[in-house]
Amino acid sequence: MHPGFGAWKRIPPAMLAAAMVLICGCVSVVLHEAPYYVKSPHQEEPPDGYFAPGKNVMVLGEKDSYSRVLTFDAIAAYVWKGSLGTLREWSDERKRIEDAQQEDGR
Repeated sequence: MHPGFGAWKRIPPAMLAAAMVLICGCVSVVLHEAPYYVKSPHQEEPPDGYFAPGKNVMVLGEKDSYSRVLTFDAIAAYVWKGSLGTLREWSDERKRIEDAQQEDGR
């Protein structure tokens, strides 16, 4: 047995699960400025804040047309599903925005 193999047994299971989620590409990106709600997607109060385009989030679950997300700076909130995309979609969107800005600058 490899001498470092036992080290894997000392890593908390939650950390291993989180690492596997990240490695598997379960990270989504906010494509457009999106309001977020901490209590519920149907809360009567105004949004608790706004996620900027490009914000990385991990999707934890879904409720109606909203996704429950966790940001890497520890904000757990609901955000509209349509405002989330893959890293590839974010890359394409960013390129589209940059191209439009270049066109406007001519």
